Amino acid sequence: MKNQRTRTESLTIRLTTEEKSLIKAGAAKRKLSVTDYILLSALPAQTVKTEQVKIILKTLTEVQKAVCKNAKDGCPEWEEILDRQKMIYQLLFRLARGA
Repeated sequence: MKNQRTRTESLTIRLTTEEKSLIKAGAAKRKLSVTDYILLSALPAQTVKTEQVKIILKTLTEVQKAVCKNAKDGCPEWEEILDRQKMIYQLLFRLARGA
């Protein structure tokens, strides 16, 4: 959930070792920090949807970098890959805006 806002507040909670382990495991499974995992669990659905879209976009960017790095010159499917990626980006941006 990294973005432009500055986090200046903190929250301390008491929980069992098992509860802490479950929270950490849930965050790790989703490749989120514990803070982001907890915030996503507590925020309204639209915010969660927006944050999920950001995660998907980040993943798509990583995939694009990997494809570019490993692509052979003259890859016949390259234009199709780029067209499909563009379509996915457009759909995700619409979803993030609540359209």
